[in-house]
Amino acid sequence: NSSIKCRYFVVKAYLCYTIPYMRTFVAIDPPRPVLDSLEECIGMLARADRRLNVRWVPRENLHLTLFFIGEVPESSLPDLLRSLNEAVTGVVRFYLELQHFVFFPDRVRPRTIGVSLHDQSGTLRELVTRVEKALRALRTNVRREKKFTPHITIGRTRVPHVIATEVANPPNGAFEVAEIILKESALSPVGPRYTKLKSFPLAHG
Repeated sequence: NSSIKCRYFVVKAYLCYTIPYMRTFVAIDPPRPVLDSLEECIGMLARADRRLNVRWVPRENLHLTLFFIGEVPESSLPDLLRSLNEAVTGVVRFYLELQHFVFFPDRVRPRTIGVSLHDQSGTLRELVTRVEKALRALRTNVRREKKFTPHITIGRTRVPHVIATEVANPPNGAFEVAEIILKESALSPVGPRYTKLKSFPLAHG
């Protein structure tokens, strides 16, 4: 068994080296007014966090992840785009409401801090199900690692500790979701850089 596993990883490493791959995910980008509110909130939290143990998410990286796909060969991009386009067909635009701070895995020793999102219509769940089904049809190894909890990540802790969120009110209000976006994530020493590959508009109600 160990020798089989060893050969598997050798082959996988060879393929990753010789075949161009892209690290991808499907997301929703909040509009400018929401980004303004989130950026202001992050600034207040950052000034209060004297331990400097949180990597706060820069404005350009704020988003709601619908599904993290992972690495895919560049050659499979046309099939991926076609599947996502089919997944959104017939899905009507809807609204998401910003609510409260959320912490993962828990409030006492959080690794991730975010702002939760509420979907009154239920369309978000339908959209996520459609996207996941489309991706599974393309790749049998696609699976969601965690339960889907709608939120926008605003920070990640280097050392888990209680965040003094009482110094800032979470952004409130609602925004219309008019499209989903396929993005590429390129890792770097200063953090990930996201590139928009293609957007998929939702239908007008």
